[in-house]
Amino acid sequence: MGFEALLRWYNSELGFKIAVDDFGTGYSSLSYLKRFALTKLKIDQSFIQDILNDKDDKAIVSAIINIAKSMDLITLAEGVETVEQLKLLENMPCHEIQGYYYSKPLSAENATTFLELHGANCLKQLAP
Repeated sequence: MGFEALLRWYNSELGFKIAVDDFGTGYSSLSYLKRFALTKLKIDQSFIQDILNDKDDKAIVSAIINIAKSMDLITLAEGVETVEQLKLLENMPCHEIQGYYYSKPLSAENATTFLELHGANCLKQLAP
């Protein structure tokens, strides 16, 4: 069984979900969208950092979201730090966010406390 077939089997038989991290940079090729049984695209933070001021970053993020939408994939924006970035991404619409907007990295103990205090409010999906 080839690698791509094995990933599809893991997805269909075992419920594994596969995401492409840092999509749009480095080795994350568009061919991955076709070759692998993906469920999520994680948009690299390099496109999010200046999305409010750089029309090219905004256009790239919009294109990634539109490609993902047409392929029934979830989108996650990495590196979201401000409410303005959050609102823009909600309107695009990006499904999920990750970044300092919610919290800086936490130890396991502090993450547990954080989730107990904030619960579903920090884990909500942005768009249906």
